[in-house]
Amino acid sequence: MANRLLLVENEQSLLDLLDRYLTRSGYAVKLAPSAEYALELLTVPVVSAPVVDLAIIDLNLSDGMTGVDLLGKLRQDGFGFPVLLYSGYPFAVETLAPGLQANVWFLQKPFVPRVLSEMVTKILSPAS
Repeated sequence: MANRLLLVENEQSLLDLLDRYLTRSGYAVKLAPSAEYALELLTVPVVSAPVVDLAIIDLNLSDGMTGVDLLGKLRQDGFGFPVLLYSGYPFAVETLAPGLQANVWFLQKPFVPRVLSEMVTKILSPAS
């Protein structure tokens, strides 16, 4: 069974590009053009399986909620899956509140899709 990814990106062209690449790399990708839509996707009832194995979230979303806000909401709602944040702006996971730092990674834009795929593989590998 393919690992399930949640990709949260408000820029449609980048959402499409990353979706194509990650899908070709063998991942099952759920797309969310906003933080609110991502939260809606996660409220769909699931029988005995996690909704996603990894969330990939742009830090700069345009719907009033940042990637950090979404991360906080996910953790508040009990979702403990790994989260990969990315941005064109410098960011350090260590700047997050202590309760949000666990199981979170960061990738600096610009990046080529291959680097994203390698990072996803690293995060999802059992040795992570």
